[in-house]
Amino acid sequence: MIILLTGDDTTLIEQKIQYILKKNNLKKYSKTDQLKEAYFKCLTQSLIDSVTATVLQVSPKDLKLNTSSIAKLQKSQNLLFIVCENFDGRTKLGQALKPYLLSESTLPSNWNKREIKQAIDYYAKQFGLNLSYEVKDYLLLALNNNFPLLRSGLETLALLSLSPSLELTKEIIPSVHATAIDLKEMILRRRREEISTYVTKLKAVTNEQMILASLSTQFTLLMQTAIGSSQNLNDSDIAKLAEIKNPKRLYFLRKEVAQISVEQLIWLNQQIKDTQFQLRYHTCDLSARLMLMCCW
Repeated sequence: MIILLTGDDTTLIEQKIQYILKKNNLKKYSKTDQLKEAYFKCLTQSLIDSVTATVLQVSPKDLKLNTSSIAKLQKSQNLLFIVCENFDGRTKLGQALKPYLLSESTLPSNWNKREIKQAIDYYAKQFGLNLSYEVKDYLLLALNNNFPLLRSGLETLALLSLSPSLELTKEIIPSVHATAIDLKEMILRRRREEISTYVTKLKAVTNEQMILASLSTQFTLLMQTAIGSSQNLNDSDIAKLAEIKNPKRLYFLRKEVAQISVEQLIWLNQQIKDTQFQLRYHTCDLSARLMLMCCW
């Protein structure tokens, strides 16, 4: 069976994949960027599992598929997720794949990260708030794109301070769900005794791979910042390296990496990748692995 997912919101795409896996009583998938490998897995009966799932991550220009093969892939019991940022529905292949497209347009628009960023800036200006990049980053993740809560929370903040600190923001606008932000802080500050309880809280609202994906994004950003700093790059150059749109954000990132070396951050990122692999193919105690990361 073919499922085509498009868009640039990787979090939403992953959640949609997990939802479809659950509907089909599946717990894991394999991932590849090789077309032939993905098609072979979809068409081949596994000796271990009755049904398998494969995610093919492919760029629009590399999405090549003989239209005569689409019917065979669709008839297979195995799931083939084709993840592509966008594709041209006007082409012969695009027309053939359209019936299997699950477009972002059919999903809630408030999952669009650009929209929540715009909403934060809009309401901040409306209430005369001067929000730091640190506070904006927290709001972007903490509210789970809850626009009504964003507006009421910022309105309350404006009554207390027009330049609220992160601590005050967290007090007035608590996260509507547990996030990996605090988990990152626990690892950096080596607060290993708090990890097990917090991971249990996280797993109540998301899965282990999603936790690690969020953690990987944050530590990759710190690693890129540390590498840039070690090479004496200025904020603009580091922002280009790390794909950060506003270089002013580097002020907070440089503070985070001041007490940790490039080598230690590389080690932490490798530990996250190893844990992701173990969770996908083996059983693994996530809390124990994260506690180990406190030994950086």
